[in-house]
Amino acid sequence: MSPREIDEAGSATSVLASGVAYLQPEDAVLEAMFEGWAAQQRSRRLAATTVENRAHVVRRFVDFTNDYPWRWAPADAEAWTSSLVEAGMAHSTIRNYQAAIATFLGYACDTRYGWSAICSERFGEAPEIVGGTREAGQTDDGRARVAFPGEVEIMQPQAVMGEREAAGRSKAGLNHFLALRG
Repeated sequence: MSPREIDEAGSATSVLASGVAYLQPEDAVLEAMFEGWAAQQRSRRLAATTVENRAHVVRRFVDFTNDYPWRWAPADAEAWTSSLVEAGMAHSTIRNYQAAIATFLGYACDTRYGWSAICSERFGEAPEIVGGTREAGQTDDGRARVAFPGEVEIMQPQAVMGEREAAGRSKAGLNHFLALRG
């Protein structure tokens, strides 16, 4: 088997059964996305608690929007962030929640995993990077640009999150992480 024929950990083809007619196709694809995202994160040797906590946050966002990732809009991110602020959540917690959503969308939009194609084919819509105050888009080097109210987070899903995990939470680690991104 050539390297091109091997499924990327977490790809749509590795977790979504082909040729199956699901009774609730949207729910099946969403659950397969979560399964694939978990596999992708585990392949990067992230801690089980990190994987679980991120999934929990994204599921909360799904519940908040009452919609699927391929239908999310920037207004959803803004409304959710506003609700978290109004609930008195700490700034750092909100940023961590936003990072979890951004990481999930980075994964879902990454063409290596095939979710955009699957969603477009099955539902006529594909997941997009959603942001709050600026247009979402791509930088010249292909990194996803994710904007939430009052901030911009630049992410390269295939590499940066592993670097962020390695850098830790210390000030020196954060400075190292920012230098790697720069």
